[in-house]
Amino acid sequence: MSDKDKSVKKSPNLRFPEYQNSWETLKLRDISEKVNEKNTNNDLDLVFSNSAVQGIVLQNDYFEKSIANRNNLQGYYIVKPQDFVYNPRISANAEVGAMNINNTFKTGLVSPLYTVFRIKSAKITPQFLEIYFKSKHWHSHMREIANYGARDDRMNIKNDDFYNMDLQVPQNDEQIKIISFLSKIIFRIETQKKTIQNLESLMNGVRAKIFNDNDLFLGNKKLQEIGTFFSGGTPLTSNKNYYEGTIPFIKSGEINSQSTEQFISLEGLKNSSAKLVEKGDVLIALYGATSGEVGVSKISGAINQAILCIRTEYNPVFIVNYLKFKKEEILKTFLQGGQGNLSADIIKSISIPIPEGEKQKLIVQLFSNLEKKLEIETQILGKLNLQKKFFLQNLFV
Repeated sequence: MSDKDKSVKKSPNLRFPEYQNSWETLKLRDISEKVNEKNTNNDLDLVFSNSAVQGIVLQNDYFEKSIANRNNLQGYYIVKPQDFVYNPRISANAEVGAMNINNTFKTGLVSPLYTVFRIKSAKITPQFLEIYFKSKHWHSHMREIANYGARDDRMNIKNDDFYNMDLQVPQNDEQIKIISFLSKIIFRIETQKKTIQNLESLMNGVRAKIFNDNDLFLGNKKLQEIGTFFSGGTPLTSNKNYYEGTIPFIKSGEINSQSTEQFISLEGLKNSSAKLVEKGDVLIALYGATSGEVGVSKISGAINQAILCIRTEYNPVFIVNYLKFKKEEILKTFLQGGQGNLSADIIKSISIPIPEGEKQKLIVQLFSNLEKKLEIETQILGKLNLQKKFFLQNLFV
């Protein structure tokens, strides 16, 4: 046995007590074969996409339209049920690309930019490998062999290097035990996601019922009549001292968060256009992918130019829920085709219904109760994801 083999760990940190044997080291090439079969005669027209989040899905469903040219699919690889597909595109959810199994029970096609392989060995269960690829144990190999060229959004990897990947594999009965255990956690996570989606749908329905009922309201006012408005700025990023403080620096993707990734100093605040917001202020994202997102600030901190703050004597929960109800209409009216940004003037011009005091209290209480329930369910999902991450790190080698 070489020194390298001796240094490789042969069993995971966590293990079911009935198993004691060391895991076997196998190369990916030992247990799989590359799929080279192409749609030469254009017989197939069902095209898959390999999503880092959703896995192997029908392209029509994923993009809500066909991206591939139906008349030019001869060069696409044929993917059968239980085949694995590697997408080399890097994203926040796929640090070294997305590796997924075809669980659609359909035979279809994938782009020739993808790598397709099929399990050929009885030593490994496809579902074991499927869950293994949800861990990060294979990431170091991919980073070692990747050739980062002109396109840094893709892993440029040679086939020989790809199939030279080491896999630590237990006996089949232990594989099945791990699959069963982790599948229950994954199923629980999916169930929790559906619970949250159903709750969000309920909240949308409640908003529509309330805000479409004119009898509940005394009239309307422009937002500019009921509050003060301001945006912030960004301290000079080249000055390290500006980012070594304790003031939370709220970004547009964090307006509903209880913490921030970045902090600025009092010096950075004073020497920039960044502005302080208070807990309970209404925050609206003006730019980019989060444009139109709105929330009641859960923390006191500073904002940049991508966020608009509304400070008002009116109940912020009522304002936020009305703006959530109107979000799609606002974006459709002012950001045709998804282009451009919102502005303080646009937000100020929005009319908001004004209920009588007691009715507003009841409406706010209803929204607050639903939001509290959503917050609790979201926290449960976060804990389940942490649990899954822990076991993926410790049940594999």
